[in-house]
Amino acid sequence: MTAVFLNPLMKPQESKEQLQFKVTLDTHSVDLMQFDLAKVAAVRTSAGSSLEASFFWEPSNESSHHRTGILKVPATLDEKAEYIELELKNIGIPSRVFRWELRKS
Repeated sequence: MTAVFLNPLMKPQESKEQLQFKVTLDTHSVDLMQFDLAKVAAVRTSAGSSLEASFFWEPSNESSHHRTGILKVPATLDEKAEYIELELKNIGIPSRVFRWELRKS
């Protein structure tokens, strides 16, 4: 399971009002199609923001053992946030958290 926070890689006008993560899941022991990625995701920041709803999964590769796509959620980052976390819950393990430190200008 991997995740890349795409917003820092995007042009500012592309990332406004939406947080985007490229998520890849690979396994040979579980049918990954049973998981609704939009419903098992949560985002938190060091500034106290938290989102657990309104996610949208845009797949680019879907199979029972390999899934890749963009997980999107309508939101903007708080300027005071020092990091952002993406949590994916109950996909073979209780929780997997990805964390990105945010650059301060």
